[in-house]
Amino acid sequence: MNIKNNQKGVVLYMTVAMMSILLSVILGLSTSIIGGLQLIVMIEDSIKSFYAADAGIEKALYNINSGNCVSFSGVFENEYVGSYDVTINYNDINGYDGTISSLGSYDQSRKKIIFPYILPDIIPSLDFSCGDPLIVDCHSGEVYQTALIGSQCWMTENLKYIPEDAYLLDHGLPEGDIRGYYVYGYTGDSIEARNQSNYSKYGVLYNWYAAIESCPTGWHLPSDSEWLTLERFVCNSSSCSTDFVDCDVTTAGSSPAYPDCDWQMGTNEGATLKNLLNIKMAGYFERWGFHDLDSIGYFWTSDSLAIIPSYAYSRWFRPSENREERNEQYKFWGYSVRCVKD
Repeated sequence: MNIKNNQKGVVLYMTVAMMSILLSVILGLSTSIIGGLQLIVMIEDSIKSFYAADAGIEKALYNINSGNCVSFSGVFENEYVGSYDVTINYNDINGYDGTISSLGSYDQSRKKIIFPYILPDIIPSLDFSCGDPLIVDCHSGEVYQTALIGSQCWMTENLKYIPEDAYLLDHGLPEGDIRGYYVYGYTGDSIEARNQSNYSKYGVLYNWYAAIESCPTGWHLPSDSEWLTLERFVCNSSSCSTDFVDCDVTTAGSSPAYPDCDWQMGTNEGATLKNLLNIKMAGYFERWGFHDLDSIGYFWTSDSLAIIPSYAYSRWFRPSENREERNEQYKFWGYSVRCVKD
């Protein structure tokens, strides 16, 4: 009787053990399956958050190409909805102009992409068509409107370029480096200069030595002859041939046979050009300070005087005058700059 009971106990024990083993296997498989499924979901979420971060990078590159360097957030919608938070940094220390940092999110997953960029590699300069905005550096506000006038492509805004290490004066002349950069009514470093309202509206005043080399790559300070081409194109009077005559700036003023090139030119061409070029009356700078804001606009040409190399030719516009004037001035004075495409 005891043997039978013992046998029954062994069978029961073995049954319970087998069931326990089987249950453990089932539970183990279930845990593995559940873990595998969770891993698949995590990988899928990670991929989705990566795609969201990538969408933020693409949006940032598009914004930079459009002249917008502001950090932003957004929603990425595909077959699912994710989001991105993008920070655009510039003046990167590793030789790049900056980095784009995009944090993509989907559910509980987060993925960050950091993309270093160089502006000339991003800006599609080969695709530039006159009339498009010219984006030099959206971080510093160097984005210029352009216009095709005749066969020439002109900036329709005053140049705003300032070197990072420039120190701007409100009187006197630059020491050491002969290049001078001025923002009307301001003295100080170049970073704070860009925060001035006169910088945003009127741009920078340059002495001739700075003006001759400040236009961006592919553009240049126009010569007296290039100004004449523009003026003749807009001239619609019967006296165009006598109003806008050639002047050989290499010999002008050197003898009575070669008079100076100064004159008031045309009839209403000044008014036309003020409209086409969106002329801003930024005044001027000379040794003792700034003068004539909103009263006159001076623009350098690239041509020096033959008999006085320290002087260069310029164009003058006045708000109440329909004509314009060609004149020469001391190269250390600060005038506005318009660039023309090469």
